[in-house]
Amino acid sequence: MATYKELKGINIQFVDADPTAVEGDVWYNANAAALKVYAAVNAWGSAENVNTARKELSGAGTQTAGLIFGGGGVAIAESYDGTNWTEVGDLNQARGNAASGGTSTAAIMFAGNVSPGVTGVTETFDGSSWTETGDLNDTRQYPGGCGTTTAALCAGGHEPGDATKTVSEEFNGSTWAEGNDINTARWQTSGSGTQTAGLLSGGNLTNEMNNVEEYDGTSWSEVNDLNTARRNAHACGLQTAALHIDGIPNSGKTEEYDGTNWTEVADLNVNRNAHAAGGTTSAAFVAAGFNPPGNIATTEDWTLGQNVKVITD
Repeated sequence: MATYKELKGINIQFVDADPTAVEGDVWYNANAAALKVYAAVNAWGSAENVNTARKELSGAGTQTAGLIFGGGGVAIAESYDGTNWTEVGDLNQARGNAASGGTSTAAIMFAGNVSPGVTGVTETFDGSSWTETGDLNDTRQYPGGCGTTTAALCAGGHEPGDATKTVSEEFNGSTWAEGNDINTARWQTSGSGTQTAGLLSGGNLTNEMNNVEEYDGTSWSEVNDLNTARRNAHACGLQTAALHIDGIPNSGKTEEYDGTNWTEVADLNVNRNAHAAGGTTSAAFVAAGFNPPGNIATTEDWTLGQNVKVITD
């Protein structure tokens, strides 16, 4: 095993007070009689409630510029500035169980449930209003989705009375074209990343799944599984740096992906499924959803927590 000096080029410092540190620094605080390390630790913290409690909604954007929209039977959209939620222009078609991507001022929503069936309708948002554009070729609900208003990706999903889908489609800003299928059919799955570097995690076939697949713009490849199988969760981030957040069975679990492995990190404070999320592995949000027995309005932010840790035996 390498020594601290071999890794950092210096010996462990003996100091009277904690220094200004960066990730990985180790020192001995003589006054506290403690060996300490600076380790970045993220945690979920409570934030402002959304205006309308609901489930089966979609999300996009970042922790300081987020957007949530739709949900079971509603067309409502709300924007998030990191502190407050503000209602913005409604969707043209109320629906839930859709997929999404983009930013708070350039978002995309596609597929979903419109009673009594499912839809392939796609809408894009320009920061104030939604515009309907080209429909998916294969109507569905609960697909995984990611990307932007000019380069989106939709994979998997479900249509009542039809088999769970393996179909994936790519969007070019106006129309959808079918691409190569995913390896494992699923619905209630979670998408993150981009059209040429997508990630599909978890889902449902006959029960909760932990399967994960990566997309390179042409083909889907099976990669390492989630630690906990679940469905109806939400994911955000990139193919090489993603979060997979809660979902049924409502454990509150969050897992972080580094492009190879999934690691369980801090749990949500309020368990939920059918929620919305957005952001990155260093700064994310999760909003609304379903916590039995009802819909919730709570928001949580994923932020950097306490960094200085005491090293114990």
